[in-house]
Amino acid sequence: IINDFSFQMIRLNSLVMIGQDSLSAELESVKKLKSQIETLQSSSANGSPPAILQTSVTNSEANAKCMSAEKSKKI
Repeated sequence: IINDFSFQMIRLNSLVMIGQDSLSAELESVKKLKSQIETLQSSSANGSPPAILQTSVTNSEANAKCMSAEKSKKI
């Protein structure tokens, strides 16, 4: 019973870490998107054409999901 409990605690801790990593990645994506929105709004207010959106946010989301999937496979 103690071994099973220890295993479950390790597994739970791993899941928490994966969740925290995913949350951090999502928060970073939100920051990038907000800065892009601000850039677009300021360029629109100045009358200049809108800036081209970068795909780095999409790439970082994909990387975060891959890392999360790899971690969950290890558990």
